Amino acid sequence: MTAILMPHPVLRPDGTDYLAGLGFDMSLTADTQYTLDGEILVQVRFDLESRFMRSLIRGKKARITVVVKCPRTYERSVHVIDSTEATLKLPHRLYADKIYLSPHISSTEEIRSFKSSEHHAEFSGMEINLPQGAILARGNDMVLTIDALQTLSAAILLIPNNDLEKGEFRVDVEEDRIKIFMHGETYRGVAFLRKTNRSALYPSVYLAALTHAIQNITSDRDRGWEVALRKTLEKSNIRIDDKDDLRRNAYVYAQKLLKYPVNYLTERTSDSGFVDVDYDE
Repeated sequence: MTAILMPHPVLRPDGTDYLAGLGFDMSLTADTQYTLDGEILVQVRFDLESRFMRSLIRGKKARITVVVKCPRTYERSVHVIDSTEATLKLPHRLYADKIYLSPHISSTEEIRSFKSSEHHAEFSGMEINLPQGAILARGNDMVLTIDALQTLSAAILLIPNNDLEKGEFRVDVEEDRIKIFMHGETYRGVAFLRKTNRSALYPSVYLAALTHAIQNITSDRDRGWEVALRKTLEKSNIRIDDKDDLRRNAYVYAQKLLKYPVNYLTERTSDSGFVDVDYDE
């Protein structure tokens, strides 16, 4: 028998507290998705090979949970799962770089005389009483890499404001999300483009918003969008400790973060069948 994790049987991959062939683990059922509402969608499935554990869950004496942690932002949350398949909805702005998902099964109430024929023989004859919240099963940790630019995009919030002229927009970076205000009609048009082709926004609205945000990065505040922006700048090998350089070259760096929108536009027009003109003739 391998080293025990707790003073009571814990179901886990490659563990020997339970009979051979029994275990608990989590796997992805689809690629990670980023929504227009600023969420990361993680679709997971739980493989639970234990009649004893399934009976505890059916009887509401135990439940599946996933602990989600981000070392970069220090965010930590617990998600309660009520099925063997679930979609975790994680707010984009709270995460950066990597997130760690740890699946567990824990008791929802005190369990007296915790014993099963599925337990290893070494636990037979032991009187085991468990408190509420005891860990009953543990799956392997899963690590997901978060796309910094996707996270940054989710930190930008579009807000309709009919006090502005059509086609006009205003940027506010004072809170956790970068807010872009625009006339309602303009907002609807931009929202439509965002659904059909998110990248179409980059050469216009996002470029101005990111330029303003880069110019307003501070060293004494930790607004949500700043965490994502700093990480994106670092991945692009742009120094974040030189404030003068950031203010002076904010527009250039914003273009770099958005993969040079002018190049993007020319590539799109070529793809659309526009004729290239040779001005040297």
